[in-house]
Amino acid sequence: MKKILIVDSDPKERLLYAKIFRTEGFKVYEAIDAWEAVEVLLNYCIDLIILNPGPKETDQEFLDLLEIDYAYLKVIIMDTPARDQDAFFRANDYFDRSTGPYALLHKATGLLFREDTADIHYALVK
Repeated sequence: MKKILIVDSDPKERLLYAKIFRTEGFKVYEAIDAWEAVEVLLNYCIDLIILNPGPKETDQEFLDLLEIDYAYLKVIIMDTPARDQDAFFRANDYFDRSTGPYALLHKATGLLFREDTADIHYALVK
């Protein structure tokens, strides 16, 4: 079972996304901000982070931590790329909330299972 961490300060959005992912069989953890997300990362093995950016400085520190200690994690940023170009380019994918929550599910599923397929292919070729 794939594990997803949703980091979003808006409880309505966070709960909506969590419900959709749980319905599809994912184990979902939730965090209000980057600091809560770090606590989750210290206690659970997460496959994907869906990050709705907060204050720019906090996001930069959080993304720095991910690059150093959690480089294997996939990250989807939920926001407009113009808001924080650096965060946008450091993520594996970008989600425009205007496309709806099921578009996020589609992106996340593709990102998670495309990686598994690549790993299986590499193991077979090796």
